[in-house]
Amino acid sequence: MNSRKLTLIIVAGLFLFSCLQVNAQITQWEADSIVLQYMFEEVEEHTLHAKDTIQMDFSITTTQGELLEIDYPCWVYFVNYVEDTNYNHYLIVKESNGSILEINTKTTSLPDSLETWREITIPFVGNKWKWISVFDTQTDTLIEELVPTCKGCYTLIFDTDSTITGRIACNQMFGTYKIDYTTGELRIYFTASDMGCGIEYMKDSKYYALSLYQVYSFTISHTYPKILRLYYNDVYYNSGENYLKFKEIGG
Repeated sequence: MNSRKLTLIIVAGLFLFSCLQVNAQITQWEADSIVLQYMFEEVEEHTLHAKDTIQMDFSITTTQGELLEIDYPCWVYFVNYVEDTNYNHYLIVKESNGSILEINTKTTSLPDSLETWREITIPFVGNKWKWISVFDTQTDTLIEELVPTCKGCYTLIFDTDSTITGRIACNQMFGTYKIDYTTGELRIYFTASDMGCGIEYMKDSKYYALSLYQVYSFTISHTYPKILRLYYNDVYYNSGENYLKFKEIGG
């Protein structure tokens, strides 16, 4: 092998390694998901805030009075507990691998201006979602025969305490949900009242309820109005992978 060809191979290898390194870096969206998952079971009332740009270094004074210097690129979050005024809490997400570091600080270590930090919220919690259609996941095509006939009869509301409520035609549904923000996994557990809503709702109601039981994942758009997609294994219609499409309609 001549030296020129060897040089080209080495350069190509270095370029590939560089691309892999870049792709392995944690994005802002991924860091938000890591922090949301980390704090998901926290029972104390709090809000989450983030620096909007990656920090190349960061320093902070701990509760022991030590100056802690973070010398690697990281995403910085502040946990603002409503009742706890003795300490302040920071979460540091390392850009290179997503590892998380929690730091308790003196009260004098409040952010200079919390109003300039971006508040982090659970993507779909607190809003009302209306079921509008069903799509085949593999082809991303609308399944027209499964479009609900009643446009406002099927709704979901995810609350902050892991409970879920909504409507299935004329019946009220209620239950719980379990979510993993790092993987996008979502499970819904619910029951509903059993009123007779009329024969015209029978097909839609049965399909909607069975589909919710089979939901395993979700995605949400960042456009307006927001679109929520709940992915599930269809056991009723085509034995394939479909998703329920929801539109945000307010709180």
